[in-house]
Amino acid sequence: VGMKYYGVSANLMSLGAIDFGLIVDAAVIIVENCVRRLAEARKEIGRRLTQEERLHTLREATVEVRSASQFGEMIIIAAYIPILSLIGVEGKMFRPMAFTVIFALIGALVLSLTLVPALCATFLREGGDRENPFVEWLQRRYLPLLRRALQFRYATVGGALVLFVLCASLFPRLGSEFI
Repeated sequence: VGMKYYGVSANLMSLGAIDFGLIVDAAVIIVENCVRRLAEARKEIGRRLTQEERLHTLREATVEVRSASQFGEMIIIAAYIPILSLIGVEGKMFRPMAFTVIFALIGALVLSLTLVPALCATFLREGGDRENPFVEWLQRRYLPLLRRALQFRYATVGGALVLFVLCASLFPRLGSEFI
């Protein structure tokens, strides 16, 4: 809607800049926290929640995480604002991208404040203590690796530093052209 209103072209550069993970991030965080808080509330009370208790829990869960993700979205929007000042070829190439990302983030911000909590209140029910079998499978494989990395923390940090130095050594070989 913002692109149409401001006449921003829908080309590969502008639409390709949209990172859908960035846009749905706030919604995912809200839904995950709502699911977690509903399960905790049911476990704490020891019975199914009433409608009033459910809505109160969902409101608290949304408010709990919303301010942090909202702040993150605003920082990303602020990071794209200087691109709007570009002129010439750079401006023609990158301003539509900046406008598109800013419009998408503003839309995501508005929807995560309005629609996502309403959808959570409509569709989420308090869950039990059941864990996701796929996540359990991943944890069984990941936790031994994590323990081993922590057991040999100097080797882990040393390996990370070696990798960092190798990557940093590539920096002088990068091009310096903006376009």
